[in-house]
Amino acid sequence: MSPLDSSIVSYPERGRPYGNSKFPRQGELKRATLLRNLKMVIERIPHLDLPVTIVAVYAFGGMLREKSRLHDFDVLFLYSMTPDQASRWSTFQHNFSSDGSIADLEDVLLPLKKRGLSLHDAVQDEQLASRLKQKGISPSWAGCFSWTQIFGGYFDGIFYPELDMVIRRTLIGKQFRGLQVQIRNKDAFEKKTMSLFPKNYVLAWSLEKPDVVENIESRSQEDRTQYIIKELDYFITERIPMLKTGYLNFKDSVTKASVKAGVKIDVGALDKKHILVERTGSESYDELRQKCETARNEMRKYQRETTVLNHLLSVLDWTSRNEHAQTSQIAEWVIRRVPKALVKENNVREILQTLGLPEENVITIRGYGFTDYRIPENEEDRRRILEQVRIQKTRKDYLRRIQKTLKLLDKDAEANLELTEDGKPKWLEITVQKAVDNKEKEAVISQLKARNFTVDDWSWGIIARKQTLLTGRENLPQLQEIAKQMLTIEE
Repeated sequence: MSPLDSSIVSYPERGRPYGNSKFPRQGELKRATLLRNLKMVIERIPHLDLPVTIVAVYAFGGMLREKSRLHDFDVLFLYSMTPDQASRWSTFQHNFSSDGSIADLEDVLLPLKKRGLSLHDAVQDEQLASRLKQKGISPSWAGCFSWTQIFGGYFDGIFYPELDMVIRRTLIGKQFRGLQVQIRNKDAFEKKTMSLFPKNYVLAWSLEKPDVVENIESRSQEDRTQYIIKELDYFITERIPMLKTGYLNFKDSVTKASVKAGVKIDVGALDKKHILVERTGSESYDELRQKCETARNEMRKYQRETTVLNHLLSVLDWTSRNEHAQTSQIAEWVIRRVPKALVKENNVREILQTLGLPEENVITIRGYGFTDYRIPENEEDRRRILEQVRIQKTRKDYLRRIQKTLKLLDKDAEANLELTEDGKPKWLEITVQKAVDNKEKEAVISQLKARNFTVDDWSWGIIARKQTLLTGRENLPQLQEIAKQMLTIEE
């Protein structure tokens, strides 16, 4: 089986540096914004229906290393449960599960699902809310999950609600940006019977010390220094050695696999990208902070390199059984395979470049809903592929805006746009796919046919399509208007 068969495709734009950058990165937030968001969450707690009592909130990570801008604010919420809360949660957890009452509620759940409502919105329906309450199921807790979870389950189709998800989604929801939350039982935290990577925490909130900003920002200089020292020592003595061990193991395996495959790879060049971080004991506070960030960057590099080496190893194993594989193909397969949620494409490419693999021969084509990779055969082929890159970017930009227009009118509508070889609009198609029952189907089909859609009738619902030819002179606003008319105007 080729490595292409198990590729994972979901890749961002290139451009972020491999190491640290002095410039603010996309998605970073100000300290004050993150502190304000945490403060607002805590202020909401007395008004929320939680299955637990929040007793303390601790901060850790970049906020306490005095970073002025951060991607997120790491916080740990500790809770306790009274006997009444434990009993109420136990009832909810049993009844709102695959073993409980979900099957009995399908007659009211499924019509709301077919209407396209999220479960969060569906539980606000009076009939459903009443039925849930009769079974000891809090509607707001039930709304913390999704249709996929309750009907598809987490494992082998079995759904069992998790306490930390209800707490997290009730507390944070989607409205507070940048809070990276962990939820733990207070007793387990204090007895150290749970596994948490961070070892260094500062109290952000408790009933006795309720001022979040004061607790974080008004620490004494001695407390700040001791925190940074403890953090740095943890990085140097525990985290970096652990991550480096995994990196070295994969590096050794890749070295052996490259020899077997007959592929020249400069694995040792990765070592030159790393910096030895040590604490002398004479550092100033600012020097300690800088060393902390350097250590964090070292940890990130080891994690990225280990992930890339892992996938490179599997590609080399396949290559050793296929004599005609070229180094450009190896680079392409690795770029395809590495999950970009773990390592961004530009980081993968820079690691491959360091290893001596010709990632620059691999051209990325990012279209609407897909990403592909091509290796040009010659200069003429390169020019042709680069023209495809341009055309697909244009098509993607058009479709994103057209789709935004359609979703305001019909959430089930999807647009497809074909461009000519020189990137001009050729035709526009709209597909409407709806899951409707037999009672609604006749009316829906009649409405779509009146708009000149071709409709396919299936047992589960309908698929309707409509296409119109374009002149090639249409600009984006005109395409949006054409799409709107195709969907709404009867003919």
